[in-house]
Amino acid sequence: MTASPTRIAIIGAGASGVMTALQLVHQRTTGNAETRHNLAVHLLDRQPRPGAGVAYSSGLDCHILNMRTRSMSLYEHDPGHFTRWLREQPEAAQITGHLEEHYPPRHIYGRYLRHCLGEAVREAAQHHITVDFQQCDVTDVVSEGDSLRLTADQPLPRFDHAVLCLGDLPATAYRQFATHPRYAPTPWDPGFYPSIGPADAVGVLGTSLTAVDTLLALQAAGHSGPVYAFARTRGLPKVQPRTLRPHSLKHLTPEHLNHLTRHGPLDLADTAALFRRELDDALGDDGWPSPAQNPRSDAAADLAHDIRQAEGDGAHWYEVLDATSPLAPDIWQRMSYRAKAEFLHHYSSLWATYRHPMPLVNAHLVAQHLSSGQLRVLTGITGVTAASDGTFDIRRTAPGGDVTHRVDRLINTTGTATDPWLIDSPLLTTLLHRGILTTHPLGGIDVHPHTLRTRDRNGDLHPRIHFLGPLTNGVHFYTNSIETNLTNATHLANSLTSGSP
Repeated sequence: MTASPTRIAIIGAGASGVMTALQLVHQRTTGNAETRHNLAVHLLDRQPRPGAGVAYSSGLDCHILNMRTRSMSLYEHDPGHFTRWLREQPEAAQITGHLEEHYPPRHIYGRYLRHCLGEAVREAAQHHITVDFQQCDVTDVVSEGDSLRLTADQPLPRFDHAVLCLGDLPATAYRQFATHPRYAPTPWDPGFYPSIGPADAVGVLGTSLTAVDTLLALQAAGHSGPVYAFARTRGLPKVQPRTLRPHSLKHLTPEHLNHLTRHGPLDLADTAALFRRELDDALGDDGWPSPAQNPRSDAAADLAHDIRQAEGDGAHWYEVLDATSPLAPDIWQRMSYRAKAEFLHHYSSLWATYRHPMPLVNAHLVAQHLSSGQLRVLTGITGVTAASDGTFDIRRTAPGGDVTHRVDRLINTTGTATDPWLIDSPLLTTLLHRGILTTHPLGGIDVHPHTLRTRDRNGDLHPRIHFLGPLTNGVHFYTNSIETNLTNATHLANSLTSGSP
């Protein structure tokens, strides 16, 4: 008699959901004979097709990946997979230079996600494993005996496990403008840009990589009016070097981390010292900037300097920071709670400016907008109010005193929401109110760092509910990258297929 399959619901079929499905199939089809069969994976999403999500839903060619092709494979055991796939696509003929160094449009990566999912479906079928996609809206997950019942807008079977992959959810700052017709709570709504007049003054809340994408979307929509990018202290992202050479870590190594944590967790000073020694050793005392937040700096001059440095032939500080990617989750887990909290409060914005710089091609486009005067980057923002005529007033502190800027449209690019209680998600809200999920004190949803099992209000790990993606930021720190979420999807799939606690 054939045993019933283990049914796993993946709620959310964006990048994180697809990666989880791929890892479940990979680990089941390559594992021992006892664990290869009897698995049913159900991808559930409100959107009509899997693989797009927020990050890869844009159809604009100007919205490119912020990472090179070579680092975007969906298979940790095959880092060249995405590069090989891209080489076979029609767009490859238009790419000059080394393909692995290219930054393809995001919609191509969305196509890659769907391709990999299709391959996994076919491979799974050969091993009597089912993988399917169903468009539906899940609003609750309830434990009943040894299974889970999902509440949705259509009937669903019982499940043994549920993995919540809710993706990038809109920022919760400035929620008071949610119904304002001239306000966009997310820059990824393509229907908002046609409503913007060509000469309208546009305010952009935030100066991150997403703000750069917003500027490019405005340009693609034919907008020629002034654009103001507002932030409290943070300037534009730094710039990735033209050529990214490999760097071998000498100080930020597992051995040094083990030595430093033999008697307790890392404090912030120890962590910073490791990075400083690594940078000094690679670049010399004068070869890397000693970062300091300077809200009064000249954005155009700063960007011009960063572009010159990125186009140079010498060693670049980003090569060192990029080399820390595989070790970053381990460093975060080894830091004390106090060190993490201090870092997030004082330095996370500055860290993001350097650790997540923009591609050089985007830097040149931003520089053109700055030099023409169309774009201004303004820090010191203190508040935003809606005016009676439908416009917005943005207040900020400038060297000469308080200043108010009036804009016709306002776009929020302040990033993924980190307070689950403020997010407009019936599923999250229901599970939080029932205590099935709980928040992490450093942000997001609290989960086990390796199995991704959720923690309830009593501190207990749920045996059947898991959470993967940006909203585990308090536990995993940087959760907006393919690398981090792929590693977490691998750990999660291993725990589900091996039965580890």
